[in-house]
Amino acid sequence: MTPPMTPARFKIPSFAVLLLLAGLSASLPLPAQNAHVDSRVDSRVESKMNAGLQALQQGRTPDAVQDFTQVTRLAPSLAEGHMNLGIALMRAGRLEESVSSLKTALQLKPTLSGPNLFLGILYFEVHQYDKAQESVANELKLNPDNPEALMLAGTIALAMDEPEKAIPPLDHASQLSPKDLELLDMLGRAHMLVAKKAYARMFELAPNSWQVHRVRARLYAEDGLHKEAIAEYKAAIQIEPNQRDLYEDLGVEYHKSSQLDLAEQTYAAELKLDPSDVGAMFNLASIRVERGNSAEAIPMLEEVVKADPTRTDAYYFLGRALASAGRDADAMAAFERVANPQSSGEMVEQSYYNLARLYRKAQRPQDAQKALAAYQKLKEAREKQGAQTVEKFRETK
Repeated sequence: MTPPMTPARFKIPSFAVLLLLAGLSASLPLPAQNAHVDSRVDSRVESKMNAGLQALQQGRTPDAVQDFTQVTRLAPSLAEGHMNLGIALMRAGRLEESVSSLKTALQLKPTLSGPNLFLGILYFEVHQYDKAQESVANELKLNPDNPEALMLAGTIALAMDEPEKAIPPLDHASQLSPKDLELLDMLGRAHMLVAKKAYARMFELAPNSWQVHRVRARLYAEDGLHKEAIAEYKAAIQIEPNQRDLYEDLGVEYHKSSQLDLAEQTYAAELKLDPSDVGAMFNLASIRVERGNSAEAIPMLEEVVKADPTRTDAYYFLGRALASAGRDADAMAAFERVANPQSSGEMVEQSYYNLARLYRKAQRPQDAQKALAAYQKLKEAREKQGAQTVEKFRETK
C-alpha cells in the first residue's frame, strides 16, 4: 500500500483572509439596542472590536485577546465577537479555548461563515482528522467557493491517505485561484498519489498482466526511455495480441526512436485488427508518407478525409503525398484545407510553405507571396514564443 503523505503544516490564512472570513470592519453591525443594551455599550463594543482588529493587524495577539474578551462580555450574544476571540486565541496558541469560543459563535449563529473553517484548522493541527473533515464540510456548505476551505479539505484528505477525495476540492480551489502555485502543487501530488495507489493495486493483483506491462511502458515513455518502453509494449502484445492501442503506442515509440520501418510494420498490424478503423488507417498512411511511399498512402488518406473531413492532419499528409506524386493541383487543394490564418502549429506553418512553393510552380506569384508571408509570420511567432519560454525558464532558476 502507498504510505500516507505527510502534508506540510497547514498555514493559517493571512490577516487579509481573516478579515474576509470574520467580517471584521469598522462598520460591523452590532446588536440592536434594547432595554439591556444602551448606546454607550454599543459604542464600547465597536471600540473594542476595532481595537482587537488593530491589535491582530500589528501582531499584538495578547491585546487582541483582551479586547475581544471585552467584546464578548459587553455583547455576549454577538456571534462575531466570539469568533474573533477564537481567532485571536488560535493565534496565541490557546487551542482549547479557541475551540470553545468558535463553538459558541456557531451556537449563536449557525450560518456564520468562518468558525467552521478555523475549527477545521485547529482539529487538523492536533491530528483529529475526522473532526477537521466534518468542520470544513460544514464551512463549505455555507461558502462552497472558499479557496481556503477547499484547500483545507484537500489537505485533510491527503493526511488521511485518501488522495482520491482530495482531488475534487483542490481542483475546485485551483479554478478559483488558478495562479496559486502551492495549490497546483498539492493538486498534482494528489493525482500522482491516486495513480500510484492504482498502479500498486494492479501490480499486486496481476504483476505479469498486459495492463501492468502497458503501465511500465508508459512510465518509460514519459521518461524518454524508448528502448525500455518498446520492450514493455512488445511484452504486453505477446499477452494480449488483439489490443489495438498497444500497437498504436508501440508504433509511436518506434517513430520517436527513428525506427520507421518497424513503426510501419506495427501500424500495419494495428490496421489488420480492424481494417475499417480510420485512426489506424491514418497512422499507417502517415508513416508511409514519411518513408516516401506515397502511392500506397494516397488512397488510404483519401479514405480518411472522406470518413472525417475535419481531420486537418490527414489533409496535411495527403498534400505531401500528392505533391510527391506530381499531382500539384490536388496537393494545393489539400494544403489549403490546413492553411488557416486563425490557426497555428507546425502543420499549418508547413502547409503555407508548401503552398508558396506550389503556387510559384503554377505561375501564381501573388498567391505564392501571400502564402510565404503567412509562413514567415507563423515562423516568427513560434520563434518568439520559444524565446519567451526560454527566458521564463531562466528567470525561475
